[in-house]
Amino acid sequence: MALSDYADIQVSFEAQTVSRAGFGTLLFITEDTTESSGVVNGPYASLSEVENDYATGTEPYAFAQEAFAQGEGFSSLKIGHKDATNDTWTDIIASIINESDADWYALAVETRTAADIELVAAEAQARGKLYIAVTADAAVLDDQDDTDIASTLLSNSYSRTAVLYKSDGDSTYPEGAWFGRMLPEDPGAANWAYKSLSGVATDSFTSAERGALRDKRANYYENVAGNPITYGGYTSEAGKFLDIIRGVDWLQTRMQEDYIAVQTGQDRLPYVGGGEIIESEVVRRRLDIAVDQGVIAEGYEVDVPGYRDQDPTDRSARSYPGITFNATYVGAINTVGISGVVSP
Repeated sequence: MALSDYADIQVSFEAQTVSRAGFGTLLFITEDTTESSGVVNGPYASLSEVENDYATGTEPYAFAQEAFAQGEGFSSLKIGHKDATNDTWTDIIASIINESDADWYALAVETRTAADIELVAAEAQARGKLYIAVTADAAVLDDQDDTDIASTLLSNSYSRTAVLYKSDGDSTYPEGAWFGRMLPEDPGAANWAYKSLSGVATDSFTSAERGALRDKRANYYENVAGNPITYGGYTSEAGKFLDIIRGVDWLQTRMQEDYIAVQTGQDRLPYVGGGEIIESEVVRRRLDIAVDQGVIAEGYEVDVPGYRDQDPTDRSARSYPGITFNATYVGAINTVGISGVVSP
């Protein structure tokens, strides 16, 4: 069942499901052999719960250790299993969603192979998930190289994948730490840049390497003025950032849920006068919450056609199309330019 079968609500960020708890749920897919392919364990709310199923030294434990080291907030990790020999990454993601468990939003995987990352990124894009891919490939730091994984994903404009360069990324799980730090935040209300990750070592870059990373929209983790920070919250599509994608996804899904709640909360939603109810209880109610949450700015606009303006065919089909709204995303500042003069 898809909510869109009942409420065709599309929210785009000027250029373009999960449960209510799902926007904080992270799935890590491992090639650990302790479970059969397609099995999903969890959700786990703490590292001690993970220890009941996975021994220290295993990849699932190492990932969970990073995710749960970021404080009290993160509380929902699921661990899925892939057969390293017989399953492709495309197959296992489809299998998990269709047969095991689709109620998760964020995605991380054990593989660091560029070809695998491409497959996972394509699946995340098609299925509305948010994926952080980690690479230790030094080619990402080369502004003359356009064959690395960051360049490849950027050329595909994958708005649901973020590339994180980490020099030790082949043996660590910094994406687990980043997700563990950010998923407890309200969707869309927090910049993924300028965040410190507990237990994660920083990298050092030359100005040229830093420029290459930014040009390729590859995120990184370094020490700036004594502060370890993530930079810059990018996805692999120009102009799209992790907070924007998560916020728009949240707004669309919650508005669909609000519509279903209105329908099921009364004997009928009348056609005459129903547009006003939808405007008030679905659109404006959720947009007001989005304003309070810091996702969109005040001053949004909503347009609802009157029932007399609807096509007779739509009225006969009990369809009420044409409701629109315009809102401005709050966004965030990553860099600043300041000039001044100091005079005697």
